[in-house]
Amino acid sequence: MASTSKQLAGTGLLLLGFAAGAVTHASWTNLAVVEEGALYRSAQLRPGQLADVVDELGIRTIVNLRGAKPDRRWYREQRAVANAKGVAHLDVRWSADRLPHRASLLDLLEVYRTAERPILVHCFSGADRAGEAAAIYQMEHMGRSADQAVDMLSPRFLHLAWLRPAKHYFLGFYRGGRWARAEYDPCGADYRYYDKDKYCAPGGPGRRGQGSRVRL
Repeated sequence: MASTSKQLAGTGLLLLGFAAGAVTHASWTNLAVVEEGALYRSAQLRPGQLADVVDELGIRTIVNLRGAKPDRRWYREQRAVANAKGVAHLDVRWSADRLPHRASLLDLLEVYRTAERPILVHCFSGADRAGEAAAIYQMEHMGRSADQAVDMLSPRFLHLAWLRPAKHYFLGFYRGGRWARAEYDPCGADYRYYDKDKYCAPGGPGRRGQGSRVRL
């Protein structure tokens, strides 16, 4: 088996390939630029791959959209890499199938506002949750419109809109951080792709001010 560095074939070349919309031999990492020097996105990386990316891109913060999973090997290994590299590791619970909980959205916005850059944001495949998080970043910090940012949710990143329709749907009505903090509450609105019976009971993750919290 080739070494991790050979599999990546150089982080720079891999990023260039995705910037051009190409699927490279190392595309399972789904590593791509969102904003050069500020935000990158990827799939779940193996420990050696993550260490290489941290070194080569100078990553200072890792944002894990899969939520805290201390009982899982991948999670323990990832935190070990972050600790060894002196990199912040933040957990935000996100979903590929539904709208974000209010608290999770506010967590992500706070990370983008305060975390040390460059940031690497990842989920499992790097296609859906990471794409939505990247689109939100572009709208918040790069002045992109929803029509522009939705490119972060495209087949070139292995995202299939028909399979994960909640992602495009959410971007269609997202109105920015001020709106999110003042108005967004899927438990109090008639949005699609959000099961209020499941999430909005007292104490449930969808209730205002509750849900996932950013973990350092």
